[in-house]
Amino acid sequence: MNYAARVLQESAKMGFRRLENFRRARLLFIKAYVGQYYDQDHGSFGQEPLNMAFTAIRALVPNLVTRNPQTVVGTHYKIYRDYAELLALGLDFMSKQLKLPAIFQQGLVDAIFTLGIFKVSLVNTDSLVFFGDEGIDPGKLTVDTVDFDNFTFDPVARKLSPKSVGFLGEKIRVDRDEVLASGLYDNAIVEKLPSSATSELGSGKGVYSLSASKMNKHTSDKLHDSIDLLELWLPGPNVLVTLPYMSSTGGKFLREETYNGPEDGPYTFLRLTPPVPDNPIPVQLAGVWHDLHVIGNRIAKKAMNQAETQKNVLGYNPTGADDAQEIVDARDGDVIKMADPNSAQMFSFGGQNPLNLQMTEQLSSWFDQFSGNTSMLAGTKIDTKVATVANIMSQNAATGTTYMQTMFREAAEDVLQKCAWYMHTDPLIKLPLIRRNVIPAEYDITDTEVRMVRAAEVEETQVFLTPEMRRGDFLDFAFSIKQDSMAPINWQFRIQQLTALATEIIPAVAAAAQISAMMGTPFSFQRLITRIAKMMNIEWIDEIFQDPEAIAQLAFMAKQGPQPQASDSASLAAVRQNKGPVVGGKTSTAPGKQRRQEAQRGANQSQADLPVRK
Repeated sequence: MNYAARVLQESAKMGFRRLENFRRARLLFIKAYVGQYYDQDHGSFGQEPLNMAFTAIRALVPNLVTRNPQTVVGTHYKIYRDYAELLALGLDFMSKQLKLPAIFQQGLVDAIFTLGIFKVSLVNTDSLVFFGDEGIDPGKLTVDTVDFDNFTFDPVARKLSPKSVGFLGEKIRVDRDEVLASGLYDNAIVEKLPSSATSELGSGKGVYSLSASKMNKHTSDKLHDSIDLLELWLPGPNVLVTLPYMSSTGGKFLREETYNGPEDGPYTFLRLTPPVPDNPIPVQLAGVWHDLHVIGNRIAKKAMNQAETQKNVLGYNPTGADDAQEIVDARDGDVIKMADPNSAQMFSFGGQNPLNLQMTEQLSSWFDQFSGNTSMLAGTKIDTKVATVANIMSQNAATGTTYMQTMFREAAEDVLQKCAWYMHTDPLIKLPLIRRNVIPAEYDITDTEVRMVRAAEVEETQVFLTPEMRRGDFLDFAFSIKQDSMAPINWQFRIQQLTALATEIIPAVAAAAQISAMMGTPFSFQRLITRIAKMMNIEWIDEIFQDPEAIAQLAFMAKQGPQPQASDSASLAAVRQNKGPVVGGKTSTAPGKQRRQEAQRGANQSQADLPVRK
């Protein structure tokens, strides 16, 4: 591949031109999403009474990502499993530090409008770590989104995979002083580059302009002397090059360096619709419902205007003028005298056409269908009163959303895998982590009894992820995200789960354990309950099997030995009152037992005179 500076700069511009129509459509869809009042001096009342686009996105995004992901790192090598577990804990720790849910939500919104683009990279920390006399900036791991307006790629590419493109890149805006101070670029060229404000003059408006209409670019340029650069990653030679966005460099790169990062590059792409054959850009989900959003607002506006023009007037015959005046002067509930009630009648003129309301409902239904049944995600629409039918409809409605969840989870897993690569290869990493280990109970099994020596417990251990803990090659590990770990917690559904676990699952498993014991089949009640609870995302299930107080009480009762038991309520009360059994106390006898004792007493007297052979 010819990656001369001039060729790459011109190819990057062609990549921007190839995406120009997509950017214009994206701007149109985002304008519909934010509505007419977003950063505007005024708006037309009733112009967009139904913001269907915003409603759909508000329902989709929280249902796909709200919480930090929980990572699972697997390996086929048993000796690497401890390190894989530490790496998973490290990724969870890093996710919280980077605040990934907010970044994922931004990328998800971008994917709804066109394409979500994530970038995982290292940035300078302005601090040096010295190895001998050489100071090295260790860098800081960052995950961010790339705005589609700033994205460019190989203009002849048919896919966005590293094997199918000549380059992937973006336009970046940086302060000129920072670039000059870094010493990483050709300062002679950097000093001659035009400012960002100059390069924006006469250019088309992007999404950024939606909230920057009142800004004076020349004034902001005095505050920040910014320049626009192109940063491109070339998969073939595996290099990162930096070029000016507009000006020529005389065939030179501002910077050229070997890319040290994951094999598939710094970019991860998120699409929410099925792919378009032989094209790199997916169908824009917002474009599917945009026309319905527009026509729905037009019909709704028409219905509102008709409702406002409706008039109720009182018409009367001239001969009944006195009766009409009585009606006008009367208050609600008054009784009035009328010569002829039919001489004055109420008439209604204008008003909305019921067909418009039906059309609005039909458009809402169509919009809901094309947006992935977002009304059901928001919990606002299930067109049935039968519980079974409602459940079936809910399951079928989730098909489109499940597809989006799958695509989003795969993109999130790819982002975390790139983060893991930097953690795995970082020679200075030191992350404080807490590992939770479940220590099983210990039993002393003899011929006569099974005695618990030590109860099961959960132990928390402080560990550190350091280079010394590293095991194996990065390709030896597989990365995934726990199902529904990023989804919001529906507490009503969670209570239903806990109720089912406590009242249905645990009793059923206990009965199965008893049957297995009678059959002599090994069966672990605790392990089965734990496995079922983990499938229900109840992570704290291990804690309910740890009860040191109960174990101590059982041990104390075992030391006391067998105790005499009272036979009736009086002796039971005595036991409670004296905090122990009453020995030698006189107790009453049950009536049936007393009759049998009296009958036996007579038999004993009669049998006492019988001759007994000695």
